[in-house]
Amino acid sequence: MLKTWLSVLLLLPLTAPAAIAEERRTAPTSAITLDESGLPVVSVTLHSMKNWNTTKSFRFLLDTGASCCIVDRSVPSEFFWDEPQTETTTTDIANQRITAPTVLLKRVEVGTVIRDGVFATRMDLRNQIGRFQDQPVDGILGMTFLQGTRFLLDPKAKRLVWWDYHFSPGVAVPLSETPGGPWISLRIGNQEVLATVDTGMSGGVDLPLALKPKGAAQATVSIGLSGVGVAGSEVLVNRLEAGSSAWVQLPVGFQSEDKTGRIGIDVWMAAPVCFDFITNHVTFSPDAAGNLPIRREPSRNLPLQWDRSGSTPRLLVLLVKPGSAMEKAGCKPGDELIQAGALRGLTLTRRGVQDLVASGIQHVWVVRRNGLELKLGFGPS
Repeated sequence: MLKTWLSVLLLLPLTAPAAIAEERRTAPTSAITLDESGLPVVSVTLHSMKNWNTTKSFRFLLDTGASCCIVDRSVPSEFFWDEPQTETTTTDIANQRITAPTVLLKRVEVGTVIRDGVFATRMDLRNQIGRFQDQPVDGILGMTFLQGTRFLLDPKAKRLVWWDYHFSPGVAVPLSETPGGPWISLRIGNQEVLATVDTGMSGGVDLPLALKPKGAAQATVSIGLSGVGVAGSEVLVNRLEAGSSAWVQLPVGFQSEDKTGRIGIDVWMAAPVCFDFITNHVTFSPDAAGNLPIRREPSRNLPLQWDRSGSTPRLLVLLVKPGSAMEKAGCKPGDELIQAGALRGLTLTRRGVQDLVASGIQHVWVVRRNGLELKLGFGPS
């Protein structure tokens, strides 16, 4: 199983916005789309500093695990003030540190929620998280915007509903805000651990390696913002508690030497969930048995990445997991994917290849390895 951490931990204090946005009588919505890893992307409007009436829409990853908003280097400078004396340090899941300059976005608008002077950093997202996206995002919508809001993430309707939620009864779990938060407290056996509420992480729940129970394990690999992979394992946990409820028979990843965990998109996209950053609660809609929800369909997130360093993007094999369909077909790390089934040229995308392999249909990959083109057969599942 491959997971990608697109969220980042910015070593900054979380400060409340100057004013909490006013609650509306109606419930405005914002549409979301899902990238190749199933992560939510929203449309964000930025306002120009040159002309008050000039705006432009950008695609931002919705990431509650990022304490700060991030804009790609391609976003024009007319939309922000430079903060040349300030830099931030970003640490990803592989404990790789990235230093980035900071800016103040003049005005950020998502649906009816508007923030002025939003603190953000500038990074080369196109060549970082963009390696795992057919269409790289323009930014990350983090907690310097989201703090002081309340919204429902509705996975079935693929939308955010601001200032409201539409399910009852719900399971409310308190949030704690610390640098790198927000967090919720989890219990595994008789041990407690804080876990980041992270809509920018693919997969489900990951906990510190020290909490790993005995039992059969499946090998995993996770890739951070830096592109560095971290090996781990996944174990089926009988019960993982949060607040007054729990997940049962939950596959949990164990790999990090950190003392905290993360809760990813397989939880947040399983059923409607309300993120309340005003009273600091997250409210789950439980399943039919009253347990916390989890999306259990197998991941389609293949270890393929885009190399956009040249004039023409190349789709490369990042790694090959033992026992995977890619290993059985003879793939090697570094292979350049030229064709997968009928997918070639502009139709060759990560999303298309992932769907093709997941379908189990017999097909052939054409790869370039050491200057030679090879054909690799994928059999039926």
